[in-house]
Amino acid sequence: MVGKASEVLNSIESLLKEKPLLFSEIVETVDIDRRTVERYLQLLEQWGIIIEKNIENKKMFFLKEENNYFQLPIKQKHQNLISTIYNKIKLFCKEIYFKEPTKTQVYKIIYLVNQKFNLDLPIGWYLYGPCCVQVYQGDEDVRSPLKKDVLNYIKEITEKYCKYDNIELQRIIYKQEDNELYQIKEKLISLDCPSDKKNINSILMELIRLVPEEAVEITTNFARVTLSRGWNDKTKDCFRLLWKYLSTIKFKQTLKYDDLYFEYQINSLKKETQLELLNIFDSK
Repeated sequence: MVGKASEVLNSIESLLKEKPLLFSEIVETVDIDRRTVERYLQLLEQWGIIIEKNIENKKMFFLKEENNYFQLPIKQKHQNLISTIYNKIKLFCKEIYFKEPTKTQVYKIIYLVNQKFNLDLPIGWYLYGPCCVQVYQGDEDVRSPLKKDVLNYIKEITEKYCKYDNIELQRIIYKQEDNELYQIKEKLISLDCPSDKKNINSILMELIRLVPEEAVEITTNFARVTLSRGWNDKTKDCFRLLWKYLSTIKFKQTLKYDDLYFEYQINSLKKETQLELLNIFDSK
């Protein structure tokens, strides 16, 4: 009986590694009675392995990955490969520059490695550009063999990019990857003359053009409020919130995960941004 229970628990965990599921979908797939599945799900929740969320008034079950962005699941082979690449980046950075790399440096480097060798790792564009779903901790070990050309490339670009600070490196990658949205974001936050309405208007119009379609309305509202109230501390803080919303949408779009993983966070950020815009608009 213990063997059977373990088998079913592992089966549910494997299913949720692929995508979040409704209770009825889990019952149908594991092919056992509903009460037994309910007990197993309760046990997995108690162990902190899965989490239940209400999505559109339906109970959805997600695999809970504590050390990953948005608790997104990652296939074991990818976890092993990411851990190994992180380990090598840290090793080469310490060897060349006598210091540990920052998360920003690590994420940009693994992004380039992933691109060059088509590794299909879960890396998308988030707050500060390319970001791996598996959080860099700094204590990763070697779990997968790497080919010599991959290893040589990791060393080469670690030497190339770890000499830059985070802000400088972000801007280099935005330009190198020709990401217009992230470049216009930098233009806005780097404005030296907040009183130059013509320049601000031009940047804001470009921002509206570049944001994801679902975010056009709220970005337009932000532009109106900023032009009305000025580019000041309040509108800058509001933009940080708006950018978190926009970049979460971009993260969703550039990753191969079910949209359900992001729905709650995106909706929450949208509401927060809308409320902040109202507060600014209503303030004197």
